[in-house]
Amino acid sequence: MALILVIDDDPALRQVIRRILSDAGHSVVEAENGAVGVKCAQQHRPTIAITDILMPEKEGIETIRELR
Repeated sequence: MALILVIDDDPALRQVIRRILSDAGHSVVEAENGAVGVKCAQQHRPTIAITDILMPEKEGIETIRELR
């Protein structure tokens, strides 16, 4: 299936999203904020990224722009 990057500052929410996606057969990489998310994307080259919008250090919109 797909490699999915989940970027969210809430660890509990990341865990729920990871479980749902993993149960559906996807591989998941997690990042706790946008800055880490961009680094993870460069390293792992995910198929898609799911991101929170309001986060410390780098917000979701800024992260999406960098990932594009």
